[in-house]
This record gives sequence, structure tokens and C-alpha cells, in this order.
Amino acid sequence: MITNEIIKSFIICKYKAYNMLNSVQGIKKDYELMQTEIANQLFSKFAENVKIRFGDENQIVDLKLVHNEKISKIILEYHINFNNYDLLVDAIEVNCGRLIPYLFLMKEKISKYYKLLLTVKCLLFTKMNNVEIDSGRIYYGKDMKTLKFKIQKLIPECLRIISDLENLISFKLEPVLCQNNHCKICEYEELCHKKLVERDDLSLLSSIDEKDLKRYEKKGIFTIKQLSYTFKLRKRNERVNTRNHPYYDSLKALALRERKVYVFDKIEIPNSETKIFLDCEGDTENSFIYLIGILIEKKESIEKYSFWANTKEEESNIFDELYRIINSHREAKIFYYGKYDWRVLKKIISQTNNVSIKKIISENSVDILAKIRRNIYFPTYSNSLKEIARFMGFSWTDIQASGLQSVVWRYEWEKLGDISIKKKLITYNSEDCEALQLLVRFLVEVFNNEIQNNDKVAFIEHMDPKENQTFKNMTYATEDVKIITQGAYFQYQRNKIYWRTNENIKKIKRKNEKVNKIKIKVNKTILIKTNKCSLCKSKNISKIENDIFKITVLDLRISQYGIKKWIIQYDAHRYICNNCENRFLPAELKKIKYYSRKDPKLRGYIKHKQEGIGHTLLVWIIHQFLVNYTTFRSIEKSLKYYFKIPLDHRQIWEVKRTAATYYNKTFEEILQNLIKGKYIHIDETKVKLKTTSGYIWVFSNMDEVIYLYKPNREAAFLKDLLKDFKGVLISDFYPGYDSLDCPKQKCLVHLIRDLNDTLLKNPFNEELKSIVVNFGALLRNIIFTSDKYGLKRRHFNKHKKDVLNFFEDLKNSNIVTEEADKLRKKIISYDNELFTFLDYDNVPWNNNNAEYAIKQFADYRQTVKGSITEKGLVAYLTLLSIYQTCNYKGINFLNFLLSKQKYFNKKDKIKSMNNTC
Repeated sequence: MITNEIIKSFIICKYKAYNMLNSVQGIKKDYELMQTEIANQLFSKFAENVKIRFGDENQIVDLKLVHNEKISKIILEYHINFNNYDLLVDAIEVNCGRLIPYLFLMKEKISKYYKLLLTVKCLLFTKMNNVEIDSGRIYYGKDMKTLKFKIQKLIPECLRIISDLENLISFKLEPVLCQNNHCKICEYEELCHKKLVERDDLSLLSSIDEKDLKRYEKKGIFTIKQLSYTFKLRKRNERVNTRNHPYYDSLKALALRERKVYVFDKIEIPNSETKIFLDCEGDTENSFIYLIGILIEKKESIEKYSFWANTKEEESNIFDELYRIINSHREAKIFYYGKYDWRVLKKIISQTNNVSIKKIISENSVDILAKIRRNIYFPTYSNSLKEIARFMGFSWTDIQASGLQSVVWRYEWEKLGDISIKKKLITYNSEDCEALQLLVRFLVEVFNNEIQNNDKVAFIEHMDPKENQTFKNMTYATEDVKIITQGAYFQYQRNKIYWRTNENIKKIKRKNEKVNKIKIKVNKTILIKTNKCSLCKSKNISKIENDIFKITVLDLRISQYGIKKWIIQYDAHRYICNNCENRFLPAELKKIKYYSRKDPKLRGYIKHKQEGIGHTLLVWIIHQFLVNYTTFRSIEKSLKYYFKIPLDHRQIWEVKRTAATYYNKTFEEILQNLIKGKYIHIDETKVKLKTTSGYIWVFSNMDEVIYLYKPNREAAFLKDLLKDFKGVLISDFYPGYDSLDCPKQKCLVHLIRDLNDTLLKNPFNEELKSIVVNFGALLRNIIFTSDKYGLKRRHFNKHKKDVLNFFEDLKNSNIVTEEADKLRKKIISYDNELFTFLDYDNVPWNNNNAEYAIKQFADYRQTVKGSITEKGLVAYLTLLSIYQTCNYKGINFLNFLLSKQKYFNKKDKIKSMNNTC
């Protein structure tokens, strides 16, 4: 028979239910026995509470539905005897013909597990009595709080639970055994743990959950030993200035395999002459702290304190004792282990008005668990203090000592008042402080280079990340070997040795030296004159012969026959006015348009010799860089070898930023056109920079596209950017877009891909197949209409009824399998955003425009590979926006740049390249 206990066990752990069905004997834990005893005591209180609420006259023995009766009635401890089920419902309320089953809990908080448990009983009751139940009620906690909830959303999951349980009974197949959080209080813990250790099962690692297990199984990794061989030390990106890194399950597995402590990254343990090690004991809800243990370590002495509270009212007394200790050791660092103790400390802070005490606790407290979790990998299955301390040789007086066992001891003390139990608790708490002290000492020794040569400690930084690379630096045994080996390199021998005796290499070297010393030959010289004073406008002026200014503009000349270098030199003398003695330069000299690296603070200031580049050369550089993906160093070589123009790659980088500044107004024009449009395609992708990483956001329609850089993926900036946008936003399913106040169209191509991938992974799931087939048939007919008539609203009207019917059928469908239910929920949650395009003219149903624009940036991202700065990226995105907009509008990008226009809406025709010189 399937009882309450089997149902409870199956929801938590299928293997526990399997053991119970096969009458496997386990050893009940003290904690589980304590919970059962407390639950029985509180159930009687629950029964009394229910009786008082409904009254003796409304308590019934047999369940009879009276539809016309408005008075609520109650039946306590109702049995469900149905097929192989023998279950007990704590109570059932009958209210106007509607049934509401009750579940009682001793817990102070309700988790999804208990809602599932009650929903399973509701479904079985429904099958037995052929009635409908739409809600349940849970009584919980010592104060008998209540929660009423709808069971509709939980029905699919509960149907799967019932189906899996019945299959387990029918076929008697042993379920997969894996460790979970319930194991700590389970009677089969020792039995299961032994099997898992024999198998070297991955679930033994506390950091691995059920999803991780499935992910590793797909890779063919089933054991900790197998996982340990997957750890590979990757070279850290020196450009990224961050110390955050993920937790490596594979490194934890390696530590277990090698029985070593692996140090991934250095941690800082605050040093002070006095250290306070703190450990707290309380109930599981953190509502009552009854014991605080303190160990004070000084240079020459160790002090221990234990503060005990008999009742909740005495809790403030032990807090006061703690304040006294902390106040007398103001400079001491307070060490604790884990979130539980930190919650206690926050509670202690909140209950004092002493500002200095609050500041000391906040600033001097150190969580050792948070320090070591990502950085120190001990050869233990978890990072619990018990496991780590036992690895280091520490042991507790009581073999059963644990956090859960301390709860049992406190319960027994409250019931019996036995002094020996109180001593046992104080000893356990004190030994926790000692274990923490031992761990901190170990960490200090590790990072003070005191145990660097210990074979039980390994530093990741000492592992060579290049050991598997083909090309790598050699390790030299002696200095002589190093000199000999380095002297045999190709470039060293060619530049230092061969040129001394080889005449051909001598000629090549002299030739290269000449190439590097390029002399600029001027094609045209223009003399700028003036005939009046810039101040008094007098024409009585004289030219100062020896005071001459020269501006050389390096440029290109493009014609239908080719491209050639074109250098213009502007000469101008300084003049002096014979009337007012004003010294001045011709005004036309300052109006010459060219691009140079002038100091913006000295605007208008002209040197005697100044050099810059012309607009055509700027255009050619940008075109090579943007369209042909030519690097700045390659452009430098091309300019040197083809045009004999000596521009350094650093100057070319400046050209890019200059061009981006020049076309800022063009960028703003594109953005405003997008906001005024009928729709916007939007997408985002990640980018890696020199010192950090960020995201590129793309906005486009059929005619324009812009790229924006943001340091993160947060979509809050979109509210201000698109506040005036009234059209339809076409996007993928990223939740950041949901908060925008405008009509939305989700990309159906993204959804189709997800449907296709899910069905390929579950080819035998008929429910999933039905959803995919129905959705595909619906969308296919709509696409046929768009192919025939275009994106016209009047032609889409005939499909709206089919869309409504599809969603109605999907909402009312009774789906059991997890994959199909997950897909159903996703489609229903976006029911108002999947077919928005049916209500508009010329609004696409996919996000292909944005995806195409993203691909153009992805090519560039592959080229730079994290070597670009934020300033350089922003300049590139401005130019890329103009380039892609030209492509969308069918405008030749090179001709647009050569025209010097800044606005696309300008009526002037853009000249073709053949007419440009």
C-alpha cells in the first residue's frame, strides 16, 4: 500500500520511497524522531483550533455534499482508500458543496514541496469521489497561521509524480540514486552514502545539483574521478581587472582525487594581535539564539566564553555579554563561518543602540566560508566546517556532533532539564570555535609562505597553463644553454650576424632604412595672402619675410582611373599693420579644413610647421578599416608602400576617433529616425574589452541601424532612450524588454528554434510533439498569407480566430510530462506578444534585421579579440552604424563619406566615386 510516508518520501527522494516499498530497514535519526514527536503534539493543537473555529455542531464523520447548505462543515483525519493508496488528509472543509483539503505543518515556512503533497492528495481524492477540488489550505507553525492556494498550476507536476510512482510500483525499476539536502535527516543516509562512495558518484559534491548532473551525463562524466580530469587551467586575461571567478567543480574533484588542498587564488585574512572566533546556536528559524560561544586568541593566551539562555526572554542577556566582550577588544577581528552566524550578528546589531558596537561588528567581522569558497579547494565533499576540520585532524568529543543534532539536544534539555545535555551543547559549541581557529591558522600559514613546500597544498599559479601548447618558452637548465638557444633564433641571426658577411642582406637592410625615411613631396603649393589688418582693417600693412607658416595636408585623390597621393602645402606670412602695429596671420589660414592632433585647449593656435590629413585620406582609412576589416598596422604598411605616406598606426587610431566625432550628428539623426518609426528590431550581444566586458545593443528597422555600448545587460536605459517610441518593439525573449511601455512582438524564429531543439531532444514525447505540430501548422498558414499578400493587416484578420483557438486549447490541455508543460507555460506567458504583427501593417514577425546587424559586429569582435578600449569601441560603433545604414538604404558608403554630408535627409545628391577628385 502507498501511504502518506511513501508519498512524502517520493516527492523528496525517489530512492527513499523505493527503499520503503521494498521494506528496507533504516536507522531513524534523532532529528526525525524529534520532528515526529513535535508534529504529534502540535496536531492535537491544530485539531482543537479547527474544532473551535467550526463548532461542535458542524463536525461531521461521513463526507456528504450538501449543495444548498451555506454553513461550512469540517471532517478531521479523512482516509483516502483508493486502489493501492491508503492516505490520510488532516482535514476537509465542506463549504457550499466545495471541498477544501487541509494540511498541517509544524514548520514556520512553507515550501513548494508541501503544496505538491497536498495537491497530490487532492487529485487522488478527486479520482476516488469524482468531484472537483480547486484549492487547498495549509495550517503551519506554532501560531497556526493559514495559507490558501489554488492547485491548478501544480496539477501537471503532481500528475507526473503520481504517474512516476505508479510506474515505480508496477515495474519495480530501481531509481537513480543521488545525494540531496534531505539526506542529512534521512534514515537511509548511511546506506545510500556507502553506495555513492563506492560508485564515486558526482552527487556527493554538495555544489552539484540535479541540473548539473544531467549536464555532466551528456558529456559522459559520471564519477568524481572522471570530472577531476576535466580541470584545465586557463590563462587569465590580464586585461580584465577583476578578481571574480566561478566555482570549479572539476578542481574540487581534483582535490579529492589527489587528496590535496588546491589554492586557486590568494585571499586576505585580516591580521590582528587579538582574534575572536564566534559560533552561535539557535533554532532552525533563527528566531531564538540560546548559546553564543567565543574563543579569544591573544599572543600568549587563549580565553573561552559560553553565554547560555534558558528562555527567549534571556536572549538579550547573552547579547549584552557579547557587547561587553567586543567593547573590551575593539581592535580584534571577529571570525565566523557561514550565513547563519552572520544573520545572528545582524540580529545582534539591530538590537543595540550603541553606534560604536554596531560599527565594530560590521567592519571587523570576517566570514571565512565566503573567503575560501571560490579560492580554496579542500579534499572534502562539501565546504562544511565539520568536514574541513576533520580533514585537518580535528575531532569533536561527541561522534554525533552536528548542527541538526544540536537542535535535538536543545529539545531534550528543554523537555528533561538534564545538566549533562547542557554541558554537551556547550562543549560542542566551544569545539566549533576551536575548529574555526584551526582553519584560520591553516590559512594564515598558507599565505605567509610557511607551508609552501607542503605536499598536501598545491598552488594553481604554479601549474603551467601553456604545458599543452605547441609553441612555448623553454625552461633552461643553465645560463649558457639559454644564451646559446636564444642566439639561434631566426631574426637574431639575420639582424646581428648574417648581415655582417652576406652582401645581399646588407643591401636589403640599407634599402629598408631608406624606405623608413620617406621624404614628403608636395604636389601643390598655395600661398595665402591678405590685404588688410585683422584689427583696424587698414590696408597699410607689411609682410614679415622671415616669419612664415606652413601647413602640409596629406591627402589622396580618387578618380575613375585610380587613387594617388595628393599633398598640398599652404604657406602664409605673418603681417604687421603700420597703423596699429598689430601682428596677424591671414584669416583664410585658420579656415583650412584638415585633421590633425591639435591640442583642443589651443584652438586657433597655429604652429610655424603643422601637418595633418585631408578628408579623402580620412575616408580611405575608415573604408579600409570598416569595410575590409584591415587593421591599423596593415593600413600603416599600405600607406607606406603604396602612397609613401608616413602615418603611424597610433595616428591612424586617432583618425578613427576624429571621423566618429565628425559623424556624431549623423548618428543622432539615425537614432531619431528609428524612434519616430513604426517598429524597431532590438538585440544585444556580449563584447570583451581590454579592462572589462560589456554589451552591444542593436536597434534597427528596414532603413536604419545604430549600435550602442553599455557596460552591462541591464535594460533600464531603454526606458529613457525609447520614451517617445510609439511603434512595435520586435525582440527575442530576454525579460529586460518586458518593462517597456509599447506594443511588443516576440521573434517567432527564436521560438521555432526552441521548439525544434526541444522536440529533437525528446522525440518520443507525444504531448510535446502535439504542441509543436499545432503551433507549426498555425504559423505556416500565416506565413503563406504573408508570402502571397505581404505584411498587410487586412489579410491577417482571418487568422486571428485560429490564434485564439490555439491558445484556448493550450490553456485547457491536460499535460503531464515536464518538458511539454514547461513549453506550454512559456507560450501561454507570451500569448499577447507572439502575434502582435497581425494587428499592424508592415510589421515583421521575426527579429532578423537585428540579428543580421549583430553578425556584422560579430566579425569585428572576432578580429579584435578583447584588445579594444571603450573609447575606441564607441567610435567604431558610430561609424559602423553609418555604414550599415548606408547598406540598408542602398547608398554607396564610400561615396557618402566622400560627399562630406552629415545628414541622410539632405536633398543634395551624393556624387558617385567617378566624379570625385
